[in-house]
Amino acid sequence: MSLADTICCGGWPALIGADSQTSAEVVDQYLDAMYEVSIPKKGGTPNMARRIVSSLARNVATTATLQALAQDAALGDKSDTPTVSTISFYLDMLESMYVIESLHGWDTPVRAKSRLRTKPKRYFDDLSIPAAALGMSPKRLPTDGQTFGPLLESLCIHNLRIYASCLSDAYPGSLHHYGDSDGLEVDAVIELRDGRWAVPGNQARRGKGARWNQKH
Repeated sequence: MSLADTICCGGWPALIGADSQTSAEVVDQYLDAMYEVSIPKKGGTPNMARRIVSSLARNVATTATLQALAQDAALGDKSDTPTVSTISFYLDMLESMYVIESLHGWDTPVRAKSRLRTKPKRYFDDLSIPAAALGMSPKRLPTDGQTFGPLLESLCIHNLRIYASCLSDAYPGSLHHYGDSDGLEVDAVIELRDGRWAVPGNQARRGKGARWNQKH
């Protein structure tokens, strides 16, 4: 199975070994049920949910602000721009439904203000959802680098969350991202309870593997 197939089919147990057409139909049915049934039960509306999920899909793996998501979800109609509080309400709802998950910022001092100032990146818990929201298929996705890249990053982060959770001394928020005022960005940093941390990708590209570091 190609990476594009893996992204578009997602991790649904019932879709293991299914063809792309069947997978697309099942994911579309899931989204319809989420928009029309689950979202209204939690106080949302199907139309706004569709717009916000599509906006999140377009901004996946970024630190897009609530204001940026609101403007994007307006679809060019300034008179119909959702408020920041509306965006926040839907983000909380989607997180509670395990549709999206935030990746928070990191700095070595545990109480560093930069951990709080750094905007979170948002990822989908299953990559077939943003792929379906953007109308992507396994054949189309590789031809659209601007979409394929962030979704491929999302796949890596999804797997890193799982692997990191199995490490000794890991905790629920062990995986972070990093960004500073000089423009340095790191997609993933793993931090353990004892203070050790590692940047898996950078070390691996140098052929050394992920080396644990300790800063005081």
